[in-house]
Amino acid sequence: MVGGCENASSYMVYPADKDGKKVDKKQFEFQQKSGCCSRFFLPADCTPMDLKVMNLQLNKKNAETEECMQIKR
Repeated sequence: MVGGCENASSYMVYPADKDGKKVDKKQFEFQQKSGCCSRFFLPADCTPMDLKVMNLQLNKKNAETEECMQIKR
């Protein structure tokens, strides 16, 4: 049995200050959905994916659930 195979990959985007150091407040969150077999057995440039970008900059209660862009390949 393989565990965690269908977990989506998440990436956080943080701003940087003028010295190049990460600022604590997140700006965007990317959530990638792709199948287990395509991630492990296809080359990276052939892997289909559905990438959702969430805007975390808004000052709203539900800002984390607000999708600002979607990329499909």
